[in-house]
Amino acid sequence: GTGGKNKEMDWVPMTEPRPAGGPNQLNSPSRGRSFVGTAHYKNAPTRTPPSTTGDSFAIRKAEANKIITLREAASRPNPSGIVPLPISDIVNLISLNNANLVRFDTYGMPSFFRGCDTSKLQLRASIGDEDVYDILRSDPSVRGELLTQRYVSNHYAHIVWKYSGMERMITSARGKYLTAERVLVGILERYKREVLKHQRPCIRKILNRDTTSTRMLVLCVASIHGGGNEQSVSLELTDGWYNIHAKLDDRLSSIARSGTLKVGEKIAVCNSIMTGSEDGIDPMDSNYSSSPSNPSATLMLNYNSTRRASWDAKLGWSKGYAGTGLMRLHLSGVSPGGGVIPLVDVVVSRKYPKLYSQTVTKANGTHMTSVLTEKAEENQKRTWERNREKRMDKIVESITNSDNKEYEEEVDKQAPEEWKVMMRSNDPGEVYGSLSQSRQAVIDRWRENRARLIQEWQKREIRDKMEEEG
Repeated sequence: GTGGKNKEMDWVPMTEPRPAGGPNQLNSPSRGRSFVGTAHYKNAPTRTPPSTTGDSFAIRKAEANKIITLREAASRPNPSGIVPLPISDIVNLISLNNANLVRFDTYGMPSFFRGCDTSKLQLRASIGDEDVYDILRSDPSVRGELLTQRYVSNHYAHIVWKYSGMERMITSARGKYLTAERVLVGILERYKREVLKHQRPCIRKILNRDTTSTRMLVLCVASIHGGGNEQSVSLELTDGWYNIHAKLDDRLSSIARSGTLKVGEKIAVCNSIMTGSEDGIDPMDSNYSSSPSNPSATLMLNYNSTRRASWDAKLGWSKGYAGTGLMRLHLSGVSPGGGVIPLVDVVVSRKYPKLYSQTVTKANGTHMTSVLTEKAEENQKRTWERNREKRMDKIVESITNSDNKEYEEEVDKQAPEEWKVMMRSNDPGEVYGSLSQSRQAVIDRWRENRARLIQEWQKREIRDKMEEEG
C-alpha cells in the first residue's frame, strides 16, 4: 500500500468495509482452479494495447500534480456511463508464490504462467522475469555487475503481486496498472534507490543486523504455514521488497488458526526479536531462505506487540504513537503472558495520599494490622526513635558503670610481657620509667590497642542488649 496514516487495530472483526478484492485478498480467491491459458479478459472479443493517456489509476491528480493516497484512489467513483472492466482470470490467480511465473504478451498485458500450455493463445512472443533482466542489463544507467537475476526475479514477483492486488481492488486500475512496462520501470526505480543510492528497505537492514528488529514496522502477510490443532503457526512476511520468516506465540497462533489473520493483510509489529544469522545475512545471498522448513532468520512475534494494521497503511518503518516508534495499547487489549507491552497511554483520574501498613504483635501472640496516614507514620517513627534512644542510654550507662574486670583480664592475656611485668609491680610508673624507649613504645601501642578492644566489646554488648529488648 502507499500513503495513508498507519493505524493499529485489535484482533477483532473489522467494522470498516474493505474495498472489493482489496489487499486483504491478494491471495487467489479462486483456490482450486487451474489456469491453462485464456484470453486476457474473460469474454473479451479482441485484444488491444493499453492506453497510455487519459484517466489511468490516477497515481497523480493531473489537475493538482499531487500524490494521492491508496484510500483516495480506491474511493474514487468510476466516470458515469463507463462500466468497469472485469478482473482478468490470470490476475485472480496471482499470489506471491507464483508471481515470478507470470509472463506478459507483446502488448505488455499479463497473459499466462510460465510452464502452462499456451497453444490456444497463439502468442508470437512473451516477456518474463528473465527477459526483464536482459532488458535492464542493456540500460546505460545499470551497472551489470551489480544487477543479478536473483535480484530481478525477487522484485519482479513483489511488484507483480502488488499490482495484481491493486487491479483487483481498484476498478479504474484494471488493465492499466499490471503491465510489463510498469513492472520494468518499478524494478529499475528500486535498483536505483537501493543499489545506487544505498537506501535499503527495513527487512534488508534487519537481516543485515544494521538496525534493531524491535522498531515498529508494518509488514504484509505473504503466506501462512501450519495451523493444525494446537500447532504453532509461522508466517512469511514482506515489506514489499523482501520476505522474512516469522514465528507466532501461542495467542497469535490461535488467532491465525481461527482464520482472523489472512494472506494479504497487514500487521504492525514492534519489540520483535530476530533469531538466527547472528552475524547478519543478506536476502540476496544464495543461501538465504524465508521458507518455514529451513529459515535463515526468524522474527519472534508476541501478541502484546502485534496488531492488525489498516489496509492502506504504508509498509515499512512506522513512527508509532505520537512519534515514539512504539505501539499504543489499551489495557483491555493487553494479554497476560502475551509478551512485552510496548506502551499504554493512561490518564491519572485521582491521586490518593500515601498510606502505611503497621502490624503489631500482642502479648498473646496475635497480630493486629492497622493503616496509618503519612502524618501518623511520622509520629510513630519519632516516638519509636525517642524510646530507642532512652533504652540505649540506660544500656550504655549500665555497661560503663559495671565491673569489666573479667573482660579486661581476658584482653590482658594478649598483652606483651612488658605490660604484664609493669601491671604486677607495686609502682607501675616507676617500672615504666626504667624501661628503654623501645620497650616503652611497645607498652604505649598495647595501651591504645587495649582501649580499642574494650570499646568494641562494649559496643557488642550494647547491640546485643538492644536486640534482646527489640
